[in-house]
Amino acid sequence: MVGTITSPVATRAIAYDPDQDAFWVGNNWAADLRLVNRSGVQIAALTPAVGSIGGMSYDNVSGPTPTLWLNTQTGSALSPNQWHQIDITTGAILQSYDMAASSIAPINDQASAGGAFISTDLVPGFATLMGMMQNYKIYGLELCPTANWAEPNPRRGTIPAGESAQIQVTFDGINTPPGEYNGNLVIANNAGAPVNVDLTFTVEGEWLPVFQIAPETWNYNEVELLNPSTKQFIITNTGGGSLTIGAGGIYLSDNAEGNFILDAPGLPVTLAHNETYTLSVGFTPVTTGAKTATLNIVDNLRVTNTVALQGTGVEEPIGQVVGLTATPVANEDIQLNWSTVYGFDGEPGWVHYDDGSNVDGIGTGAAATFNVAAKYVTDLLAPYTGMQLTKINFFPLSANTNYTMRVWTGSNGSLAPTTMVHEQAVTPVVGQWNEVTLTTPIPITGTEAIWFGYYCDVLAVDPL
Repeated sequence: MVGTITSPVATRAIAYDPDQDAFWVGNNWAADLRLVNRSGVQIAALTPAVGSIGGMSYDNVSGPTPTLWLNTQTGSALSPNQWHQIDITTGAILQSYDMAASSIAPINDQASAGGAFISTDLVPGFATLMGMMQNYKIYGLELCPTANWAEPNPRRGTIPAGESAQIQVTFDGINTPPGEYNGNLVIANNAGAPVNVDLTFTVEGEWLPVFQIAPETWNYNEVELLNPSTKQFIITNTGGGSLTIGAGGIYLSDNAEGNFILDAPGLPVTLAHNETYTLSVGFTPVTTGAKTATLNIVDNLRVTNTVALQGTGVEEPIGQVVGLTATPVANEDIQLNWSTVYGFDGEPGWVHYDDGSNVDGIGTGAAATFNVAAKYVTDLLAPYTGMQLTKINFFPLSANTNYTMRVWTGSNGSLAPTTMVHEQAVTPVVGQWNEVTLTTPIPITGTEAIWFGYYCDVLAVDPL
């Protein structure tokens, strides 16, 4: 961290404006967009013609004047991900694009629009509009061609009558292949038609390829015998020219036992600037103990690049089948359900899925009845075979409810239990954990699943 800025408004979406050296911030979904400087002072505001804004990006590359791209949670039912390009002076929508119409598949209708940004480095010669579908994927859309070898400064300004201003254009040949490049410097203005200035840029010399692989080493850690674990490796040419890997240019060494298996499809391969090639190496230990090998890649630079590989083979635990049931599902088909246990003895005490902290509860708002239960299948209960369920701990939140502790049994493959084996009315203390001792302990057989919980009889709620 090198500094912090306190925004004058709530911030969800944010985009940096390099022309103003300030930040456009979205005030929590739909309110005005604000331009905030590095001191946290608002210097402009904009009311967009669309809401549900998840992400935002400043665009000074695709047109003669800057705009904002908003990644919004609007659009079709198939995908709540719709882009809107906004006029930065009026907030009007210039164009829209629904991600449901894109070629990016599959689309997840539960993944709402998130962050956004624009990159001119992802694909040389093009600007890419990057977006996020929350908790699902990050994707890129081709925005426009770019002349990334020329950069004007300043990009905007005001010239009083009778005066002049100088625009400096910086030419940059870094990461640009040799050749002649032509483009136009467009000066949009309020005095007439845009002015076009022809630009020509010649890059000479040799731009050598540069080999890069990620990761540069890999440890598979413990893997059970004869169970494969696979890792992908990505080779990138971060330089220029052509990086070439021949048909036999990728191989494994020091792998006498054959614990490591290479998958390098599509060789030979030639990579231009920023192009990538993906290979994978699987680790399937055939004996126990520490294993090592070396991944070798030979390229046209006459360099052998190496990646150290290691992993440890461990015995696979052999489980005992418990809770086997057979159910006819057709004239010639039988569905089998079972669990496996590994002979580890359970110890008396509490069993639970949570961390012991109550987070929240549901509210019905009216009279209702329902059951609440936690299910434990036979592979979880088998270590406790011969013991008994004697207590249940629960956290009630409603004082307007009658509670009854209940225990059920049934099969592993069934969502709902089949038999209620215990019922016990209780009067708990609301808002805290209540430890209830069962009047009749329930034996744990290890051959059937157990549901334990409580029944809620919510009384009519008086209006406030």
